[in-house]
Amino acid sequence: MSIKQNFTKEDFEKLKTYGKVSFKEIEEKEDSDFLNKTKKVFQQLSKKLKEIGIQISNETNLVIPQNGRVGWQNSGTFYNFIWVPFNLGNIESNIIIYIAIDHTGAEVNIGKWDSKLKNKKIERNKVEKILNQFHNRYNSIEHTSEDILNNKVNFVEDAKKLIPIYEEIINHEKGINKQNKEINNQTSDKTNINQILYGPPGTGKTYNSIEEAVKIASPKKFKDEISKIVDHEKKREAIKDEFDDLKKKARVVFITFHQSYGYEEFIEGIKPVYKSEDLKYEIKDGVFKKLCLKALGINEDDNQEKRQKKLDSIFKKSRTERKKHFESEEKYVIIVDEINRGNISKIFGELITLIEKDKRLGEDEELTTTLPYSTEEFGVPPNVYIIGTMNSADRSIALMDTALRRRFRFIEKMPETDYTKFEISDPTITKDGVEIDVSQLLKRMNDRIEFLYDRDHTIGHSYFLNLLKKDRKDQYAELCNIFQNEIIPLLQEYFYDDWEKIQIVLGDAEEQFGLTDFKSKKDKLDKYRFVRTIYPEEKKTLEEEILGFNYERIDNDKKLFEPNLLNIHPLAFRKIYEDENVYKEIKSKINNNTNDEQKHK
Repeated sequence: MSIKQNFTKEDFEKLKTYGKVSFKEIEEKEDSDFLNKTKKVFQQLSKKLKEIGIQISNETNLVIPQNGRVGWQNSGTFYNFIWVPFNLGNIESNIIIYIAIDHTGAEVNIGKWDSKLKNKKIERNKVEKILNQFHNRYNSIEHTSEDILNNKVNFVEDAKKLIPIYEEIINHEKGINKQNKEINNQTSDKTNINQILYGPPGTGKTYNSIEEAVKIASPKKFKDEISKIVDHEKKREAIKDEFDDLKKKARVVFITFHQSYGYEEFIEGIKPVYKSEDLKYEIKDGVFKKLCLKALGINEDDNQEKRQKKLDSIFKKSRTERKKHFESEEKYVIIVDEINRGNISKIFGELITLIEKDKRLGEDEELTTTLPYSTEEFGVPPNVYIIGTMNSADRSIALMDTALRRRFRFIEKMPETDYTKFEISDPTITKDGVEIDVSQLLKRMNDRIEFLYDRDHTIGHSYFLNLLKKDRKDQYAELCNIFQNEIIPLLQEYFYDDWEKIQIVLGDAEEQFGLTDFKSKKDKLDKYRFVRTIYPEEKKTLEEEILGFNYERIDNDKKLFEPNLLNIHPLAFRKIYEDENVYKEIKSKINNNTNDEQKHK
């Protein structure tokens, strides 16, 4: 079937006339008339291309993705072009078949979805690696504008030529994802009895560890009651109530590791005890051993004889009998917050081996040990679960014991920018008519942090949760407070007080404003910046004002930086994620103010 051609010679002339200048250049020249005409032309031509895309979807198994904008794209110093992307059926992928048309003609090809992969370095690298494996197996299909006008082009047939290799690429991508998923599942099956939730600060690691503990210790109640609660706040309240109840029953224990935490607190040790004004030393069980004994059916108030009888009854059973016994027993959980802050070898001691799933009591490779103080035979029951939390931005993470890494399943908790998951339908706040999208603001800051540093030092979503959840009289004041007391100090720690990088993250760098005369307008611009710059010439003036004399030992050639949250303008927040439009609006306000001042003079 021949595809309907709807492009005319006039269309290609328009592409040439209106496509040779980027939108950014037009905006900088402040030629709003030409900009509006350009946008209108590309909107009209995009509709024509979409008609072709629909015909291709009707005749093949390709579909235009729901989030795939058919429209104009700007390639920087090159001409603008219009394009339409395709995925295979309902399979979402960052690898696409696309048609791109500019004033010279058309290209039908397989490639990466650049706009979706923007600021996603890791995903982009994965896509490029897959495409490189296949790049010798297919060629781009190109047509001149004359071929299109003379009806010598059939875009359906072009797409059909690429579909077989495209299907192979997608299946290869799915295979990698499936393989990774299977590996994760295998890891989960093997080690989910010991797990560590890790990620940047503010990503809900402790929050999620409590929910995970309730799922493990009260699976029936969680499934039948708690999981069915729709309201997020009520569900969390129910989880916390159940968690507190489990703590009272000594089925869940919550502790925090620190530098002075040791074997004596965790397993067992000799502790001083006052009895009838006499000081004696007794062997005392630590929190983990107490929990294990509880899981073995031994209560804390059992005397030594009763305790030994229970232990003997368990260890006299065969391994198979022990395994069957524990399958019907209640589950117990210990949550170790900040697990990487403790000296793991010192705290776990010989039990670092016994906590492995296959070394637990009743398992195939069951192991027991004789404890050094009590000389009791001891093994870790399989119904005791360990959940740790770890801040990936903590510099002590690099020193974490390799033995711990091998015995735990690591579950990454990254910042979540979709606040609807927390039942927040509108993640925006408004000040003086300026709407600030907190979700987009957080995403943009994290994209920049990941580029300048790494993904382990991003900012968690929980910093803004309370701000968005509650009805506050002045949300804007609260947002300023969060930036001043939490976000900026966190960035200082991340970048070791490298203020220029902090400025880039916050959209405060001079280069981001795009002004050639930045210094002359600095005072007016400061209210749009979270971190202001003090230049050498200002520093010299301040030196005499503050010190009263010219102190030669001070280096006055360096710039100084200082936080600037007093009377900050709401556009300062918007500019973080809406770069070009907001910077243009700020420049316009500055210029208008300057003109007004000159008139008054």
